[in-house]
This record gives sequence, structure tokens and C-alpha cells, in this order.
Amino acid sequence: MSTSIASVLGTTGLGLLSGCVLSSSLFSVPVILTAPSEIQPVLFKRLFAIGKSSMPTLAAVTAGTLVFSYATSPVTKRDYLYSAGLALAIVPFTLIFMMPTVTACLEPRPDSAVYLKRWAYLNFIRGMFPLIGFVLNLIATAGRN
Repeated sequence: MSTSIASVLGTTGLGLLSGCVLSSSLFSVPVILTAPSEIQPVLFKRLFAIGKSSMPTLAAVTAGTLVFSYATSPVTKRDYLYSAGLALAIVPFTLIFMMPTVTACLEPRPDSAVYLKRWAYLNFIRGMFPLIGFVLNLIATAGRN
């Protein structure tokens, strides 16, 4: 695989990762909030399961292509490494900052809307990591030419 192809794949992966994460906060949670409170945990569980099964893998593959771009680029571009780190940052951010809120969102409770809104806010912050990486990778790619 050439550096150019890996860079395009890395940029695409970052954009996809950011878009998927951000769409959960911007579109999915508002829909969940329109459901009765006893159904909200069921809907959130589905949303979280889909993200948990796909986003870490997408982040790892994206980071791998970016590390490859860094390692094979004729000009050292640390932005590739920074972008790779930002792609992977979604996992520790989730484990450290979001899991208490995730646990609360999975439990039926009368105040579930409060926890869903908090999760949406934290998830939005998490979505900024790959978005910043996307911009850095675009700059690195454009600067190569």
C-alpha cells in the first residue's frame, strides 16, 4: 500500500469515525428522548452496543493506516501520528469519563433524560477527537504536495 492510499484511507476513517460518533449525539439521542422513559434504556442499549462493536475497530484500523502513512512518508509528518492518537483517544475517554453515565443510561429511571443528555454532551466531546485528527490529517496531506 502506498503512503498516498494509506493517507486517504486514514482521512476517510477519521471523517467516518467523527461523523458516526457525533451523529449519535446530534440525531440518535434526541430521538431516544422522545420515547417513554421506560423504553429509553432499551433504545440506548442498542445505540451503545452498535457503537461499542464498531467504533473501536474503526479507530484501530484508521490509526493503523495513519501510522503506516507516517512510517512510509518521504517527509516526516507528525500530524499522522497525532491523528492516529486522536482516533484511538475515543476508547480511554469512554472508559474513564463516560462509563458512569453509560451505566446510568442503561438503567430504567424516571430521570433518564438527564443522563441521556449528559451522555450526548460527553459523546459530542469524544467526537471532537477524530474530527480534529481529520483536520490535522487534511493539513498533512495537503502539505505533502
